[in-house]
Amino acid sequence: MELGEETSLKFTAAVSEVAGAFPSEHNRNDLTVTYSPDEQEQTTMSRLLGFSTANEDANHTLLTDGSEPNGRDSEQILTDLYTFDWNDDGRAVAGLTDWIEDFQNSDDPDKVDQGSEAFLALVETITTPEMQERLGKTGHSIEDEENDITWENVSFTHLNPEVAGSFTNLFLNNIESMESVAGFNFDDDREQDPEIYAVDNEYLGDGALQLDPMTRLAFAEYIVGSEDAATRLETASFFRTEEAASTYFAEYPPDVSEPRAAGIFDALIDEAIENEHQNRLDATNGAIDYKNQVANNSVDLTAAIFNEIPAPGVSTVSEVMKQGFKEVLATEHIDVARDTSSDFSSVALDNRATIHAAMAVENNGEHTFGEEVDYLRDPSTGEISLDPHLWMEGEGESSFDATAYQEAIDSIYGDLRDEKWPGAENELGNTVISDFSRFNMAGREALDSRT
Repeated sequence: MELGEETSLKFTAAVSEVAGAFPSEHNRNDLTVTYSPDEQEQTTMSRLLGFSTANEDANHTLLTDGSEPNGRDSEQILTDLYTFDWNDDGRAVAGLTDWIEDFQNSDDPDKVDQGSEAFLALVETITTPEMQERLGKTGHSIEDEENDITWENVSFTHLNPEVAGSFTNLFLNNIESMESVAGFNFDDDREQDPEIYAVDNEYLGDGALQLDPMTRLAFAEYIVGSEDAATRLETASFFRTEEAASTYFAEYPPDVSEPRAAGIFDALIDEAIENEHQNRLDATNGAIDYKNQVANNSVDLTAAIFNEIPAPGVSTVSEVMKQGFKEVLATEHIDVARDTSSDFSSVALDNRATIHAAMAVENNGEHTFGEEVDYLRDPSTGEISLDPHLWMEGEGESSFDATAYQEAIDSIYGDLRDEKWPGAENELGNTVISDFSRFNMAGREALDSRT
């Protein structure tokens, strides 16, 4: 069944009106409301949305042109659809935005424009202060049996995690906009006054978007309302930093924009998770440590990805980036039901950067490290590896040897510290290695100065 654009818009608006009929005045902060449609009514509403949101032109029109089907504007429609307690976790509602990623990645320039315009309009619509108030506190509660807690007055993405999943795909698909330096100043030492460095949200053409950092942060905060989505973003941040290190150390002079962009990306996600963590503490008595739970989940997922892709060293990271975050970070195909937390508990940014540096130097043929570094080598190739699973000593060994790991890092740094970096005239290894962390931290602190 295919619906035309006008009919699709009317169906979407009609379903939103039913969804928003309770409580009155669309006041989702009324915690006394107990109405919930029965299973059949929910199924009918979801089915209608499935038909109406299948029309991408209608979705684009709803998000971008200010139309008011059935007398309802996009803010009303999105508020009522997103804050309704769907029994499919928002799967049907996610159809409003699922198509955007495919359009942005299309070979058809018109579709690229259409998808990018829709994404910009979506972000601008839902990140206003008024919409953040409506969507951030739905008035609904969620029973969390695993942690024996009832989350109160949850956000719309906590309530409907399928929408968070759709938003995650869009966030990662627009990663260049999310980690852009637009809205920051790295040219001088002045404090980054948000009134000075704020930028307008706009579509620049050819799929490129400019988003103010505060807009990006508000969008990220919506996503991390879902624990699964937050885990995906946190894990994406790890691999984005790995990619930055791989690029930075690959040639001289290093591309300092890479660690800086990764720092901005990482800071966005960390700040968003911190804010969601605080919101949950404020709304729910006895709330668990959400931030720590997401971090632990991400450790498991990151380790599982290393296991899932049978490629040593940096090629693992390259494979993640090549396949795209959406496919690689989809948890359905990865077994995370095991304890892998020890694999990464001692792995810090500076240490990982040092491993990347060692790999770059050895690949250059400029230096071969001593036996102290053997702990980090892939037994099958003899090459230094980024995969912690290959660092385990002995057949079937499952424990991470933090002492051997740190001794290997110290040995690498000792060898490179006072040696001229390959390709440089005078710059020493310690400067090149420490500059990676310095530029990464500059990206992180830039966001801190805006918040």
